[in-house]
Amino acid sequence: MINFAVREEKILIDQIPALVLKPESIRNDIPTIIFYHGFASSKDNQRFRAQILASLGYQVIVPDCLYHGDRGKIDYEKEVYEGVFWRIVLNNIEEYDIIKEYSIDKLGADPNRMAVMGHSMGGFTSSGIFAKDRELKTAIIVNGSCNYSESNQMFKKALHIEDDEKFAEVERDIEKNDPARNIENLLDRPLLLLHGEADSVVDINPQRKFYEKAKELYKNKELIEFISYPRLNHHFTVNMLEKSAEWLELFI
Repeated sequence: MINFAVREEKILIDQIPALVLKPESIRNDIPTIIFYHGFASSKDNQRFRAQILASLGYQVIVPDCLYHGDRGKIDYEKEVYEGVFWRIVLNNIEEYDIIKEYSIDKLGADPNRMAVMGHSMGGFTSSGIFAKDRELKTAIIVNGSCNYSESNQMFKKALHIEDDEKFAEVERDIEKNDPARNIENLLDRPLLLLHGEADSVVDINPQRKFYEKAKELYKNKELIEFISYPRLNHHFTVNMLEKSAEWLELFI
């Protein structure tokens, strides 16, 4: 792997604050990763990971999600009970087209060499985007889920969220965008799933069930991989980043 000098810039993409890191020596047709952060995090908190990936020759675009970073803050512990987590994920999926178009038109991204990646809430986001955009080369989901509906039921149970019409509307959108319900859009496209077995925030079991179902349907089993990390809680480790880099080198 080549280590490139990296240039960093903060930009606005149609009012979406984003951090862009790219190799100094590559100007156009850059293989590009759109990286989504987790709940209560921000683009700036992902700078180190983005720098590592950019040093390997990728342009990395890290947008701030709604209510995070330069887009303001909320009481995350309180608001999660009101379904704001899912509203942010769904908003990310909706905004993705704007970011993709800007990255190609203004940032020199190679439209044929693009990937999406994220941790936690960013993993949920990335899986939904990967199911939506079949032109993406690959996706890497870290401590997230491609199984929205089952993960949602576990969240509701853990947080004691009661069914009501307000949340039912969000749930309809959750099901509509659920990668597990749109699995035909994922088949035989490179998909890497990384998850801590002791994750106390995003339970590993919905992701494991998704993987078992998807692998049965994949014709080329080497294009989907699920790695679980014993005793690991809700963390994005150096080992996970290293595996991500190896995967990207193969598939983007």
